[in-house]
Amino acid sequence: IDSMRARGHVVGAIEMRNRGLSIIPSVWRVRRLLPSYDVIHALDGNPLGIIAWLASRGTAKKVIISIVGSYSIAPLYNWKTRWLMRRAYQSAHTIVSISSFTSLELQKKLPHLHPIIIPPGIHFATFNQKHHSSSKPFLLSVGPVEERKGYHISLRAFQEAKNKIPHLQYVIVGKRPLDFHVADVSFCEHI
Repeated sequence: IDSMRARGHVVGAIEMRNRGLSIIPSVWRVRRLLPSYDVIHALDGNPLGIIAWLASRGTAKKVIISIVGSYSIAPLYNWKTRWLMRRAYQSAHTIVSISSFTSLELQKKLPHLHPIIIPPGIHFATFNQKHHSSSKPFLLSVGPVEERKGYHISLRAFQEAKNKIPHLQYVIVGKRPLDFHVADVSFCEHI
């Protein structure tokens, strides 16, 4: 936000953590701010995409909804939230997905939508304070160690890559132990 403002753009941000009927005050907060802005960018589908859609109804304001993972898709599988979530996604001017996987998951429920895929970026200098040097090549995964994150796929890929790059290590940074099935445990010492 600060970098956008530094470039002369007018940017506003509202923090919301509402669910259920408690989103109504947030809809009105956004609606009151609309005259000052051209675009509403919801940083996730649920509930922010729903709030943006409801707040923009009857206006010419464009809504962009970012879908940041499977929690953005989950409301489409819930009878309580499906209708609202479908309407929000269908009315969005643009949907931005963080990955092709998330985009394909959305298209399973809404096949006519075609999100733009933009992987999240970082300001490299901020996070490159200390340099890591390793004499061995490694693959790094950071995030919750859950099967829904695709570790069962990356583990198979690592196993295949390990055959071609014998010194390859796989570093997984997450909050849970690797407790789901690994096809061949002979390479686990390299994880």
